[in-house]
Amino acid sequence: MSGKSFFRVLAASVLLFALLCCGGSITYSPEDDAAALGRLGKTWTVAYGDKTFSLTVCEDAEANAAFDVDGCKYAHLVRSTDPDAARTVSRASSCESCFLGILTNVKATAFTPDGEAVALTGIVSLGTEYNEDPYDGDYGLMLYRDGRLYLEGRIQKDGVLVLSGSDLLEMGFGVDEAEETLSEWAEAQCGAADEDGEGSDGDE
Repeated sequence: MSGKSFFRVLAASVLLFALLCCGGSITYSPEDDAAALGRLGKTWTVAYGDKTFSLTVCEDAEANAAFDVDGCKYAHLVRSTDPDAARTVSRASSCESCFLGILTNVKATAFTPDGEAVALTGIVSLGTEYNEDPYDGDYGLMLYRDGRLYLEGRIQKDGVLVLSGSDLLEMGFGVDEAEETLSEWAEAQCGAADEDGEGSDGDE
């Protein structure tokens, strides 16, 4: 390869790398935040034999109010109270050392096979600022009890919840799949301003 050809290939590679790392932009807005909170504010139920598992997830507005978005580990906090004004930012470079996650704090209530209500706290992660559109796609769900991960899964765009089967098995439900899909849900009462929702098969 000649010297000129080598430098042309090198320049093209650098340009491609730059586009992959830094191309595109992300727009955050109160409207998008509200839609994201609407996706997670639900009560999912599923029957395993004669035992019913139920999980209600809501925004933890108190935790969000106290949360520090430091601009490096986290890029944006999705919240209903005092949401950030709409803004568009360049998609983050993967060369940066910052994580730049996009998330909201949540609280949840799960019911064990014997009907015990278990209070949980955790986060829903929309992704990071490296994503093309963090509001799209699956949202990661991590719920904790007494500092230990209790339930883990993802909330799909259509409202379906996919949970780790092993987590449900540990709770005492008779599951035998690695992942369990919960497609029956209703809108949760996550605050005084929220209205009652109707049961759904996953179609909104």
